[in-house]
Amino acid sequence: NGFLNRLMAEQGETVIAGQVLMISENRELETQIRQQTGQLQELLARYRAAVKDAPVEAQLIRAEIDQIKAELTRSREEQTALTIRSPAAGVFQLTLPVDPEGRYIARGTLLGYVLEPGEYRARVAVDQDSVRDVLEDTQGLQVRIAESIDTTLNARLVGEVPSAQKELPSAALSTEGGGQFALDPSGDEGPMAFESVFLFDIQLQQAPAHRIGERVYVRFEHSPEPVAYRLYRSFRRLLLRELTYLNIFNI
Repeated sequence: NGFLNRLMAEQGETVIAGQVLMISENRELETQIRQQTGQLQELLARYRAAVKDAPVEAQLIRAEIDQIKAELTRSREEQTALTIRSPAAGVFQLTLPVDPEGRYIARGTLLGYVLEPGEYRARVAVDQDSVRDVLEDTQGLQVRIAESIDTTLNARLVGEVPSAQKELPSAALSTEGGGQFALDPSGDEGPMAFESVFLFDIQLQQAPAHRIGERVYVRFEHSPEPVAYRLYRSFRRLLLRELTYLNIFNI
């Protein structure tokens, strides 16, 4: 825990491993370290005085010394951790709010990412009408990242959630967030789609370093087929869906 004093790296800056990114301060921790240091010095003085004349008392004092040393070591480790260093080389992306300097940062808060250009994964939601084509007839994948919409990246399918679900991995996939899935108004925990969706994981190839959680647009390429057949299939799906709704209503 501590107050963020100073950002040492700019958003989007290329950093190296070990480079200082942020410096925080915890005055209560500093006071605690001074107190523990004073207690340790006092115990050491008592131990030196008792070690010859009162060996039993010296043993008890020695146990206290070991305990306060362990506490002091932990406190100093926490103090060292207030200086945040980059764990690797890459592009620094801050996740904290704008102008975070001076803010109190609780332990465990996600501060940011150090991203390396390479292969990133994205989770894609597919409606029930399209899932069969995705599973059985995906000939290729193309991805456009929201902030670089003019650039097309290749990708490959690397995983799938085995069953349908209504929970969306991000509100950005809902119509309210600019996506295509209507939300279920009765959903209380997280964004819930009105109809079930299928989730797939794709791996972007040679992707530049971007923010984690950024929106991507995915194109699944299938085998070519006659327009008439596609229209027939779409009409058939629509008819089956309407019949399903009617059956539910009759029940």
